[in-house]
Amino acid sequence: MSAQIRYTAPPTGWSLQVRAGCDGNSACSGVLAIARNRSLFAYSASATNYAAANTTDRYVYFNAGETISFGTCPSVLYGARRTGQTYLRLYDRNGVQVATDSAEIQGCSEMPKTTHVAALSDYYLVRAGCVGNLSCSGTVAVYAE
Repeated sequence: MSAQIRYTAPPTGWSLQVRAGCDGNSACSGVLAIARNRSLFAYSASATNYAAANTTDRYVYFNAGETISFGTCPSVLYGARRTGQTYLRLYDRNGVQVATDSAEIQGCSEMPKTTHVAALSDYYLVRAGCVGNLSCSGTVAVYAE
């Protein structure tokens, strides 16, 4: 079982506190992750050959050690959505592919999001396309955890 809270923080200068606990007097354990939206962009494409051509690209900055979460699955990533079979690639600053996210399987329970831990503080490239030579569209959500 998991819980999720979505909150838009007020302008800078505010201090916020997050508290995690158990229901009633029961015991529980878990991991608390705080995600910050880094990029949210829409795209529409066709004939991208698994996001290798005719793609929509975005550079997003991450600090070393941050977990990069990205995908087009609305059930896990706030603001994400898709139509058709989307395919995403993540590249480091040297142009080395470090992760992919594929929506070949319709439905978000199979692969809700993809994660990668940033090795360096730098810009990473998110390349958005479609499975094979199909047409697709979506909103890519990119978060730092």
